[in-house]
Amino acid sequence: MSRDRANWDDHKLSLMLDLVARQKELCHWGDKGPTSIGWTNIYRSFNDSTKLGYSKKQIQNKFNELKRLYFNWRDGRKHTGLGRDPETGEVAVDPVWYAAVHGVVAWTLSFNPRWTAARNRRPVGLLPTATTPITKLSGAQWMKLSLDDPTKCIDNLRMSRDAFLNLHDRLLPYGLKSTKDCGSMETLGLYIWTCAHGAGVRECRDRFERSLDTISRKTSKLAEIMFRWAQTVLVPADSNYTQVSSELAEYAPWFDGCIGAIDGTHIPVEVNQEAKADFINRDGEVSINVCAIVDMHGRFTYVGAGKAGACHDMAVLQDCQADQRFPNPPPGRYYLADSGYMEQQGYITPFRDTRYHRSHFRGVDVRTLDRHEKFNYIHSKLRNIIERRFGHLKERWHILEGVPFFRREKQAWIIISCFAMENYLWLRQYGDGSTYDPSEWVAMNTTTNTSELRELVSAAVWPA
Repeated sequence: MSRDRANWDDHKLSLMLDLVARQKELCHWGDKGPTSIGWTNIYRSFNDSTKLGYSKKQIQNKFNELKRLYFNWRDGRKHTGLGRDPETGEVAVDPVWYAAVHGVVAWTLSFNPRWTAARNRRPVGLLPTATTPITKLSGAQWMKLSLDDPTKCIDNLRMSRDAFLNLHDRLLPYGLKSTKDCGSMETLGLYIWTCAHGAGVRECRDRFERSLDTISRKTSKLAEIMFRWAQTVLVPADSNYTQVSSELAEYAPWFDGCIGAIDGTHIPVEVNQEAKADFINRDGEVSINVCAIVDMHGRFTYVGAGKAGACHDMAVLQDCQADQRFPNPPPGRYYLADSGYMEQQGYITPFRDTRYHRSHFRGVDVRTLDRHEKFNYIHSKLRNIIERRFGHLKERWHILEGVPFFRREKQAWIIISCFAMENYLWLRQYGDGSTYDPSEWVAMNTTTNTSELRELVSAAVWPA
């Protein structure tokens, strides 16, 4: 990715907007704009046509800037009385509105002949020579308006007012505090807004009316605070795994030993040119390979970030296993892992050389599957929980579409903080879920190696 400043002209903007429109026609579109697939297509097509090498983030930033300009223009027409004269194309103002707002009679406009004819159709007139500057909201004022409006609060901060205030109180013991220049509520709102919308420091400067230095310092401080708080959030509900998730009841007792699913996901990042080669993943994108574990209720129980995208999932797992916080499965328990992981104790992978992904079984009568296929079908169905959680995570926190250039430690903090906030909101909505006591099957297989256990389970579920 290029770190040079992107220069835009009418031709480049027209090309970029045509590509965006094309992605909308192809249904690569979400609530906020193009999906990740759409942005990848735009990024590649734009650079293929221009040979400029702009990064995906640079193109997204320009698109978001154009959206803001449009919304400002649209809102300005609604709330300022300004518009355009349909006959002359001049910027015009309603004299009645002007007089009501400024407490004066705009007599120079009242006698304009165009107003007499158009008053009942659409109030228009000449722009007055005396204008009042529009005062921008401060960061604290914007936060108050957002928190007071339930819809704006969800749109801007991705959470309700109660959730935000509760999160604020939780972070106070970890170092969140007000300063003489910036309150703790505004600081937290700034960080959450940045993560939710993938905003750059200059966008934050315009939104919160703070200097670039203040934005950078507050973001770094909050990332560190969030990282410390995450160590208490990204943990198992029961570190001893004495209960079994009710999500496994359909396949009890054969899958009672399952305590979650493990997988890796690539988060695009910006790095310096010297380190770029180490971060290019198998798809050719610059990323960090993140290892995550999810229990069967959807709770993230561990997240390890910081390894370069070129690293294999297994290398990332081995690095995470050296972390003292890593929740190693106890005897008789295991994680569901895909074929990208090596078979080892405590990690059950699917049978190789046999169809596995859920799409492979679409429209297939499960009763016709052989033993290995039936096991892979159930394995894929249960492990899908982590794929769904990755989808929810990236849909809510758009900074994960491209973490800006920071030192690697800070990039890891930002990624982990997004996982922590996602966990926090998920648990507020769904809780830890119901459980039941494990069967004797778990105790019987505490010393059984993984390969043998997989064979036993596949044999047990096949006739069903």
